[in-house]
Amino acid sequence: MNFNNDKNFLTFNNKAVSPDVEDEKELTKEEVLNLNDVELVVKYAKENRSQEAIDKARELLELARRTGEEVVQSFLHSFKECEAQKISYLNFENTASGKLALNSLEKMPEPFKTSAYKKLADYKEELAYNTELFEKHEGHPEKIWKEVFGFDYYNIPEFKERFKTFLFKDMGAISEKYYKKNGIEVARDPFAINFFVEDPENFNRAYNEEIKDADDKFGGFSKTQGKTIVNVINTGASSPDDDARRSKSEVIAHEAEHVIHKKTNPINAVLLEPDVLEQWMDFDYGKDRLNYAIKFDFNERLKKAKDELFAYFKGGAEKEGVRQVLLDKEIDASYDYNKDVRNLNYKSIDSNQNYSEAEKQKLKEAIDFLQSEYDRVLKNMVDIVYDSNQSVEFFRNVPINELWKYSNGKYNRLDFIIKEFKF
Repeated sequence: MNFNNDKNFLTFNNKAVSPDVEDEKELTKEEVLNLNDVELVVKYAKENRSQEAIDKARELLELARRTGEEVVQSFLHSFKECEAQKISYLNFENTASGKLALNSLEKMPEPFKTSAYKKLADYKEELAYNTELFEKHEGHPEKIWKEVFGFDYYNIPEFKERFKTFLFKDMGAISEKYYKKNGIEVARDPFAINFFVEDPENFNRAYNEEIKDADDKFGGFSKTQGKTIVNVINTGASSPDDDARRSKSEVIAHEAEHVIHKKTNPINAVLLEPDVLEQWMDFDYGKDRLNYAIKFDFNERLKKAKDELFAYFKGGAEKEGVRQVLLDKEIDASYDYNKDVRNLNYKSIDSNQNYSEAEKQKLKEAIDFLQSEYDRVLKNMVDIVYDSNQSVEFFRNVPINELWKYSNGKYNRLDFIIKEFKF
């Protein structure tokens, strides 16, 4: 389970945590220190500036990290037990590892425990849907594809049209197989429906109907489609420019990690629209906005990069290749998450009548500085994940600004924080 924070360990995403904090009774320090609720302990620590409460919050967050790792690892093992015993994935909670996962989940502090149980309930509902879908269509890939995506994989004319072609001496046209090119396969794992797609047009349409070249850019993608999450793997020609995703097995493991993350992370980071300096702002207001709202944007996008880093790491990609992919800033770079933030603000600064030319240059320098800070933290994240000999399940629960603790003294806290620009 993932317990990323916004700015520091005492700040939670207000969209993710329940607002219904009990205010009726004022708790004593002793009562607070016996709580198993991070939110209430943090509230007390803020209001009373209590170091003991801060220490208790840290203790609970570490407990959340440990139990989160135990829960995910145990559930992963439970599905292997289902496969070994040749029983349905729907029985995963009844395996030895499944029962261990539920026991670990009971130890998790609030509000993460409640969120995790909600995530688990949603997951079981989707797992039941996937099972029913495969049973209904007897594993037939074309039928499952159509139900999930809403359009046919193969464009086969009606029998009358095929028969007309047959009459004009094309003897194979009468058969449906005559029109089936670029194959499709389907498989189900515990977390997703996996489509293996050879046809580039279908791959692109499934990715996004408005994008025509996704097959050139991506070895695969994961998305929520209707009632389930799907992984669509591109089995056509590999892109020669995408060294980090050439292996099919890497792509499968990569996309599977994205799905595991979505389904085992009770607090999802929401990527907001880029914050932009507005035309009415003067220079002083612009400075404050850059070092607060736009710096926050860059921090949030680090979380997206962290998730992508995990997927590459899980897929077995090489460290330097991953670093290069995540830091790429070419025009069509897939993981340049700050591109819109930079470009929109550059344009806004250029068109702002309240800034002098020197002030415009200074604000652009601030944006470039924040980008360089993002790059620095991201490089350090890659180092930690690849060099510390820990699992993705371990790190998924560690906030970015706490990663330095696992570097054996190589890094300190400031190495994982985007600093403000000094005007």
